[in-house]
Amino acid sequence: MMMSTTTASADLFTLPDIGEGVAEGEILQWLAEEGTLVQEDAPLLEVMTDKVTVEIPAPKTAILGKRLVQVGDVVPVGSPICQWGTGNTNEDVPLNTAVDDLSSLADAIVHDATEAYVAPISAVDAETAEETVVDGKLILATPATRKLARTMGIALAKIKGSGENGRVTKQDVEQAFERQQSPTTEKPMASQKPTVSCSFTVGAGSVSKQANGTGASAVASVVLPKETGATLAPTTATTQRPYTGIRRTIGDRLLVAKKTIPDFAFIEAIDVTQLEAIRQQAKPLLEAQGIKLSILPFVLKAVSQALLAFPALNSELREAEGKIVEKQFVNLGLAVDTPTGLVVPVLHQAHQQSVHQLAKNVQQLAEQARTGKLDRASMQGGTFTVTSIGSIGGIIGIPIINPPEVAIMAVNRIVKQPIVNDRDEIVVGKVMNLTLTVDHRVVDGADAARFMNHVKQLLEAPLALLL
Repeated sequence: MMMSTTTASADLFTLPDIGEGVAEGEILQWLAEEGTLVQEDAPLLEVMTDKVTVEIPAPKTAILGKRLVQVGDVVPVGSPICQWGTGNTNEDVPLNTAVDDLSSLADAIVHDATEAYVAPISAVDAETAEETVVDGKLILATPATRKLARTMGIALAKIKGSGENGRVTKQDVEQAFERQQSPTTEKPMASQKPTVSCSFTVGAGSVSKQANGTGASAVASVVLPKETGATLAPTTATTQRPYTGIRRTIGDRLLVAKKTIPDFAFIEAIDVTQLEAIRQQAKPLLEAQGIKLSILPFVLKAVSQALLAFPALNSELREAEGKIVEKQFVNLGLAVDTPTGLVVPVLHQAHQQSVHQLAKNVQQLAEQARTGKLDRASMQGGTFTVTSIGSIGGIIGIPIINPPEVAIMAVNRIVKQPIVNDRDEIVVGKVMNLTLTVDHRVVDGADAARFMNHVKQLLEAPLALLL
């Protein structure tokens, strides 16, 4: 309950300016309830923009009155989002009335807390029981921490909170996520590893297996069962998930891109045999520093150099002004797959970084993206985007341009293929396709081909990237 007030007018709080170029935000969740006292600078709500998810802090210490917007609403910057409850003075409210109100409020809080503490787990929604109660006790954590745990797939019940009264903090969740990403398992001794050979036979009968006592070999005969004629009952089961937050932001931006940009794709096959050999030699040196060296930093280095040579692909079309602005610096957007959706942090001044620096910064940005630690500056200012899908699979993927940029490149999977070397010999080599999508209003096909030829030359003679 709230204490009575004597002022009828409401103190409105509007959505503040979140950052450069941000005109609106989608409400992801409220972090405070109506009628509760919110401290100044305490998290009030989470808002998703087209660039990043941010927590909006309370501008002052006050009671949260009515929330004027709901989860899922898209709100322009400067629009009212809530109103504050007006406070009391000793002159307005008799002291005994204020004390009675506070006493009733305290009783209600104690009652609610007691109910939550002793509630059986069966009374909690099955999906969130593990996040709320363990052994009949309430797990203490803020809404933002609970959301972070859900995003990372971490069960709060399995975390020992380091905060006051055992409260689980964001740092506790992040540390649990890091432990989960690097599990320690015992490897079997070489002498215990069996060598197994299997043979499969289709025919009447069932599975039979023969093995010697040492476990050195095993032979199995597997027989497929005959069809019984039984049919499965038809099903109409479905599941639903919200089209909000990052998912909706991605959809809105890509829809605009496909509707407004006349794009085309250019695909080039790159012989990365020499590059892979160099990477394997350098890999242990960087691993000793805690840095994983993939093929991506080499590609980013080659792309950065090529963009300086062909600035048309590193430009921005300002159609309303009748201008094409070519950038003399390279800020590479890096598409990162996260549990909540695709985000694109930016490697600023990538053209000034070595392969070593790029590898380190890529790893840092990717980790920040997956754990929700990216700030607004890390999501702004991109001039060209690279998306690496090869680690997942696929030999060709055609990406969609990220406006206001005019080009994007996809790095595809490395596969072994027969190639012809300099001595006209057919040998086994390693080949990777690069897919370039460009805005045809700004970039012609010939320019796209020249740009890709430059990238190809750098990656196929990789020592030049290390100079």
